[in-house]
Amino acid sequence: GVTSSSALPVLPCQCRELAMDFLNSLPFIGKATPPKKDPVTVRLIKDSDTAEVKRMWKEGFYAKENFENYPMWARVLFGVLVPIFVNYSLYFGDMANPLKTYSETGNAMFVAEDTETKEVLGCVAIGKTSEDGVVEFKRLSVSDKARRRGVGVKLGSEVIKTAKQLGYKKVWAMSGNRVMPILFKKLGMEPAPDTRGKFVGDLS
Repeated sequence: GVTSSSALPVLPCQCRELAMDFLNSLPFIGKATPPKKDPVTVRLIKDSDTAEVKRMWKEGFYAKENFENYPMWARVLFGVLVPIFVNYSLYFGDMANPLKTYSETGNAMFVAEDTETKEVLGCVAIGKTSEDGVVEFKRLSVSDKARRRGVGVKLGSEVIKTAKQLGYKKVWAMSGNRVMPILFKKLGMEPAPDTRGKFVGDLS
């Protein structure tokens, strides 16, 4: 093994310091440990992400927590309308080609990936609106196996940061999901008084 510092022979001060510097520079011996990589990386969407992002968003849209806060009659209505909306979005709307849609000026789409495996864990987008200075926080979805890893917060934080960089003054989001209000509040967004399920954040 390596001789401990307390057992080093008596050396002139400068030589002893040089010897300790050398020992501390050796792998697994020095006091300093290399910084740990962030286990989740957020980046802009790539073309190769498209299939997985579409699958994940569709799966997330049908999650039971999106509907359980509503009365039975509303759930029945959603059972008819949601498939129409989802399929329209996937084949004719913004999710038909998310890379193209969210590459347009004022828009952006991000994915969260496992830093080690490069597996896509979640996605989110910001979309410009007809209202000047206002952007929509949309298309957030996190893989079931990536829950409780802070993926939603990382994606949401990227939305807020990017919206500010693009010069937006306000961000809003709409969700009936019972979990989403917790995330929105962490990001500094508050419930809109006039619309159920709508949250608004001041970016100025």
